[in-house]
Amino acid sequence: MEREGSLNLHISGSIPMNDWAKDRCADPEPLIAVADAYRSALFDPIGRKWWGDGTPLSQSSLMVAEYAGGGHGMMSVDQTDFDRMIEEARKGALVRVHAIGDGSVRTILDVFENLRRVDPESVSECQHIAHNMILRDEDIPRFRKLNVVANFSPVVYYRSPSMSVLEAMIGAESMRYVANVKKTMRAELTFPLAATGQRERSTRIH
Repeated sequence: MEREGSLNLHISGSIPMNDWAKDRCADPEPLIAVADAYRSALFDPIGRKWWGDGTPLSQSSLMVAEYAGGGHGMMSVDQTDFDRMIEEARKGALVRVHAIGDGSVRTILDVFENLRRVDPESVSECQHIAHNMILRDEDIPRFRKLNVVANFSPVVYYRSPSMSVLEAMIGAESMRYVANVKKTMRAELTFPLAATGQRERSTRIH
């Protein structure tokens, strides 16, 4: 589109670094190696995208409290991924992580906290957590402190059969923290104005 002259907005692209399904993501290394060749005035492949978890509906999201049927679920990333997130961020990449479970969100915030500890200068770059579907009150201030963008997906919060199933899966206590958007807005965090959360379109909401 840019070559044709039809691209009229800035695009911040992300290279997929993993996939929770484990069978859909190509090796990211060849893409990282050629990313700079595709950078232009309107397109910046600065992002590195991890799927930190799947969905609570399949217990493939890590939860702080136990699921109704027992257990805390899991994430689709491990320490190797956490180390790579920090490595890429220290190179100047914007790390963007899909996290739905409150345990998953908290774990990724821990990673970004470690990043800020080992590289304080990195705080000038907004890292990004996508979805935050279940977000504990006590983790909300950490987004502002660590300069992490909080992306929400309101379209999935409407009452629907899947939301009823979610409540049965995670229990009433965890449901209190689903779509914790209002409290997050009151905390004056950085919100993206686009689903991808590109830094050019981010703003603080007061």
